[in-house]
Amino acid sequence: MTDLRKGTEESNKEIKELKERYDDLRELAISNTLDIEALIGLLLEKGIITNNELRGKIEKMEQGESSMLKLPTWAGRSEFRYSGSLKEGVTIKYGNGFSNTQKITPQQFRNLLNYFRERTVNIGTSRTTPPSGSVGEWLQVNVTKIAMASYVGPILINEDYASKVGGPMIRFK
Repeated sequence: MTDLRKGTEESNKEIKELKERYDDLRELAISNTLDIEALIGLLLEKGIITNNELRGKIEKMEQGESSMLKLPTWAGRSEFRYSGSLKEGVTIKYGNGFSNTQKITPQQFRNLLNYFRERTVNIGTSRTTPPSGSVGEWLQVNVTKIAMASYVGPILINEDYASKVGGPMIRFK
């Protein structure tokens, strides 16, 4: 018997034992007896799941988060998710597979709304040099250096604190 065949048989035996012991892989993942990272490593190592399948399953789980709303970015070229509200703070998930997270506190939103109250300004979605006086510039100075205006603008509109008045302009209430 070749080493490869022997290794495959041993792997199959381990998998069968795991399936019998835990009924299915979901129970195995839930079980307190195994660390999730070790389980993922075992599944990948044994070829039960590929990296792409794992990413797909994670994305599906994230999509199943009923508390997260999905919105288009300011320009509408991609989407992001967020949960919470301006009053309780928000968590924004963005990027490839919604893998990046940014939190904005209620106080940061109060400061933003007070600063721009009843004004019409440029949203400032540039990732590197948002226009002076724009929401994007304010966010980079007061919240995070990461460009967030493409996400914050649609949240402000969705939560009825502002409206889009054409092109890059946003009107605060």
